[in-house]
Amino acid sequence: MDDLQGGSAQDSAASIGAANPKVIAELKLGRKLEATAPDFAATLAQTFGKPYEELFDPKFGSPVFAGIKNFYQRPRPDRPIDAPATPSGGVAVADAPVLTPVVPIRPIVIPPWWPGLFTDLKYAVMGQFIVDVPTATAPVQGALGDCWLISAMASVAWCHSDAISERTLIDGSGVVSADGADYEFTFYASSNWSAGKNLSVRVDVPVSSTGLYIYACSSVANETWPANLEKAFIGMRGATGFLEPSSSNYNELNGGDPAWAVASLVGRPPYYFNANDPNAWSEISARCTNGRAVQPMTAWTYGSAPTGVSYDGSGIVGNHAYSILGTETSGGENYVVLRNPWGWHPATLNVLAGSWQGMTLPTDGVFALRIDTFAEYYAGFGGA
Repeated sequence: MDDLQGGSAQDSAASIGAANPKVIAELKLGRKLEATAPDFAATLAQTFGKPYEELFDPKFGSPVFAGIKNFYQRPRPDRPIDAPATPSGGVAVADAPVLTPVVPIRPIVIPPWWPGLFTDLKYAVMGQFIVDVPTATAPVQGALGDCWLISAMASVAWCHSDAISERTLIDGSGVVSADGADYEFTFYASSNWSAGKNLSVRVDVPVSSTGLYIYACSSVANETWPANLEKAFIGMRGATGFLEPSSSNYNELNGGDPAWAVASLVGRPPYYFNANDPNAWSEISARCTNGRAVQPMTAWTYGSAPTGVSYDGSGIVGNHAYSILGTETSGGENYVVLRNPWGWHPATLNVLAGSWQGMTLPTDGVFALRIDTFAEYYAGFGGA
């Protein structure tokens, strides 16, 4: 494996996106699916007309990656590059070689039934904003390639659950309702990350004809904050940066930068590291207390796996973003604890089973991955 010390982490994060195939299949079939069901893999394979393991790697042309503009692979420099540290704690990227854009081995083929899932949408009020204290396992990604946002959302909820409620203005103030909206969210953007930007939305969200969420939802019954926050965030990606309360242009969120999303949610500059950085373990550990992340972090995989690495069969999804929840050490090995924002499909390669922070791993997309495997299969990590 190439040992690239700096220069690609931020580039590798630029166009991360992999839609949740479980939600897409549910929309197609008009019913909920259980990822633990014995026939689940066969159901997804039949629905997509593609072998199950080929759904998780862009090289097979999986429609999970539909609409993502660029996939990146690790460059192969003649020698490792030593990049100076930046003030934000990441790596400098200006003078280093960028990642190489590639195309899947097979072109992405959209099933003929696919466009119908996103037309003639109806809107519904699905519950109340917060039912339980926001945490990392609440946000569940939908049929859109915005894992970069949902993983950031989960990481912020894990480390700063108060940020979800404190930066949301709920109807009753007279300010939001005067514009015809129900919620107003405060987000942040460069060049001044401390300057908040308020975006408002109505409480209703797109649902299918059978009442299923199309985009993000919460694993907590009747809770809507992930869906409402996702809807509001569209305004951070549009050409004007302004979002009408009734906007439904979710395509603005298809592919993005997970570390930038964290920065936009917490109001601090983003930082980036390569996953194979020799200091990766210490950098992640430094942002944890007693093994639990106290600063929101995300990680992301390659769009095109490096030589010697294959995502199919590993449980790790290509061109996908994950929340970093913390660390664990067992049997002399170090592990990074990650969460798949799909809420299912944890890694199966070199993972640790057992109890962690009150969870029994692997569970609901949360898993502990050995640090050397993290360095091989992931392109970078970062946060704010």
